[in-house]
Amino acid sequence: MDPIVSVVITAHNRKKYLINAVKSVLNQDSSRNVYEIIVVKNFADKDIDSFLEREGIKCIHTDAQPFGEKLAIGIDNSKGEVISFLDDDDEFSRNKISCLIEAFNDQRVTYHHSSIQTIDESGKEHTDGLSKNIPNTLVTGNFKPNDFKIVMKYKLDWYMSAISCQANLLKKNSAIIREARASLDKLTFLLCVDSGGSLYFDSRLLTRYRVHESLTTRITNRDSFLKTRKDFYDRSLKSLIEASNNYKDKVIRSLINWEIIHGKLLVYFFSDAEEDRISTASIIHYVFLSLSKRFNAITYWALLDLFRKIMPNMIRSSFYKRFIRKFNTYIPQ
Repeated sequence: MDPIVSVVITAHNRKKYLINAVKSVLNQDSSRNVYEIIVVKNFADKDIDSFLEREGIKCIHTDAQPFGEKLAIGIDNSKGEVISFLDDDDEFSRNKISCLIEAFNDQRVTYHHSSIQTIDESGKEHTDGLSKNIPNTLVTGNFKPNDFKIVMKYKLDWYMSAISCQANLLKKNSAIIREARASLDKLTFLLCVDSGGSLYFDSRLLTRYRVHESLTTRITNRDSFLKTRKDFYDRSLKSLIEASNNYKDKVIRSLINWEIIHGKLLVYFFSDAEEDRISTASIIHYVFLSLSKRFNAITYWALLDLFRKIMPNMIRSSFYKRFIRKFNTYIPQ
């Protein structure tokens, strides 16, 4: 009998937390025969490989660099009706699989996003997480552009370890996923919206997001921090612009246009490059437009960009210090 859920775990160069991630899936309150685990990684390790073989876990080695290609490999090799993703440094809560089976029991559901429990390097839970979780479970169909304010407020198109989807939908679009270089979470969300199915936003804390020192956001030098963030948002923006060519539906194109505006504002805040500049008139336009739609995240970044025009060093230094101070609360000193 084929499994109901396929869990795709991807790892690139990092070994430290992978066994913990796998064990969190093995230790589910669901029977092992209702789910499978597929690990896609770019390295060999005697201890890890022996553990995976002993537990009967499918392990696929690839030299592919792009994250999208690793996800596509996992998708193409899965057998479940539902595919759930997990980064190598994160974990599932013990009831994640059973909750997914319950959610996708409604055949109309194509996308599931769980709320997030933040943990530190040692696994200690933090109540003040890095993501704002939704207060109440919401299942919505016939998604409208105005619903995007909920998505932006609670980051429901962010973070692959909290995302699960109907397998048929992902398999049909695996070529698109394979070619993507960034923002795979947003792309997956858009694919599910485009399918016309229901979206399940789950208030239960089903994913454990590990904050640790090796994350790329752990930068102790302001200039390096700005460059790293700029490069990340620049890749994300380019992926969104490329993705816009795949959709004709007005709702999807509207969502992508808002994501692109958001991306441009983010890139400009962290970049000093002339090609990334946004005029004051455009930023003010984005402020009033996002206020009218109640897209608070876009309003926030547009206002930051206005301050960045007036006093770039002060506002970016202040942002950096605030970010690092918050980030360091998760790192054992």
